[in-house]
Amino acid sequence: MKKLFAFIFIFAMCVSLTYSFGELSKNYWKHGQKAEKAGNLDEAVKYYTKVIKGAPEFVNAYYCLGNIAYKRGDIDGAIEWYKKSLEHNKTTYAYLQLGTYYLEKGKKGTTAEEQSKSSDTAQIYFEKALTIENTDVESEKSIKNNQATAYYNLYIIFSEKGMWDKAEEAALNAMVNPAYEEAMSKQLINIYTKTERYDKALQAIDEKLKENPDNLNFIKLKINILNTKGDKKGVLKEMAKLENLGEGDMQVLLWLGQDAINNKDYEKALGLFNKAIAKEDDNAIAYLGSGKSFFRLGKKNEAMEQFKKAEEHGGSDPVVIINIGDAYMELENYGSAINYYSRLIVLKKADYSVYHNLGKCYFSKKPPNCQKAIGYYKKALVAKPNFLASMIGLTYAYYMNKQHKKAYYWGKKVLKRKKMDAIKNIVTNIEKSGVLKK
Repeated sequence: MKKLFAFIFIFAMCVSLTYSFGELSKNYWKHGQKAEKAGNLDEAVKYYTKVIKGAPEFVNAYYCLGNIAYKRGDIDGAIEWYKKSLEHNKTTYAYLQLGTYYLEKGKKGTTAEEQSKSSDTAQIYFEKALTIENTDVESEKSIKNNQATAYYNLYIIFSEKGMWDKAEEAALNAMVNPAYEEAMSKQLINIYTKTERYDKALQAIDEKLKENPDNLNFIKLKINILNTKGDKKGVLKEMAKLENLGEGDMQVLLWLGQDAINNKDYEKALGLFNKAIAKEDDNAIAYLGSGKSFFRLGKKNEAMEQFKKAEEHGGSDPVVIINIGDAYMELENYGSAINYYSRLIVLKKADYSVYHNLGKCYFSKKPPNCQKAIGYYKKALVAKPNFLASMIGLTYAYYMNKQHKKAYYWGKKVLKRKKMDAIKNIVTNIEKSGVLKK
């Protein structure tokens, strides 16, 4: 959403301000416009410079010189021309452009200090644009639109700084321009979500849905927020609306497919994912969903074909890799599962569940590699302390590896959390063996 919209006014403004000036300057202006339109920028610069010499108060010429400098990649030059225009007439447009150019300059800054300084300067110019109402030069409509754009860019600056109250105020003011209404509505919801004001976010969404109950974008936003809140009932209620509304929307098809898998309606899920594939035949997540559906239907060969296609279209996507690893683990093809899970470590995308599954794979191999299993279970517990499944895995792996004291230690920790007959038997056997006394 971080687009800078100020540039949409550039060429309109170059011809919208009217002044009375000499016939010679008028001719120079026409020649400059003609040369610029033809792409002869050097010629255009020559004529615009002559306009300024004859009519220094004619700010359009400064604007056009600034715009040409920007086209040539000279942001500092563009800034200087717009600053010179302010010496003759202060307009919302000039301040807006200066703020925009400083934002652009900040993007190209090589240090955090340079970027921060440019952002602060941009903020100053956008805020100045809000104080100008020069109706002798700009129409009321232009002023209103330019100021809405200034608020839009201030929203960007404040949100990047985490100044959420100011970002909220800027977003609300930007919405006076219908062109920004939907974008800013979404950003307001984003602000409320980031600051965990979920009820306010939902209220804002419901207000938009009153205007248009079938607006898919806002229904999807609502589902995301309800899911973040853990409101499963609310999610299901909104998902039901998507059944009829979302046939043409890729994200909706994927959501509905996953929802069908969650509800164990695998035939329905397969149909939805196949629709998604027909819509986008390079979508890795759609192939992944199709593969999972086939897998649950017991069609393992078809499942692996779809998983391979998912890998083909999204080979570096961690979601794809982990799901293929999970599928191989369920097929008890532990070597292949280990290969996929290990790729996530190389990509630095491994979390506790990946380490746990690697431990489980090494333990389940024939013959088991208990030492490797222990190593990965321990890594899982570093990533997520007290993860019960890895604690259980360590108990079994240490016991099988005849490291009975360590198996006893972890077994006791497990039993404090959960009653498990198999773990209790291990603990009892170790106690009876007398190894603890040695």
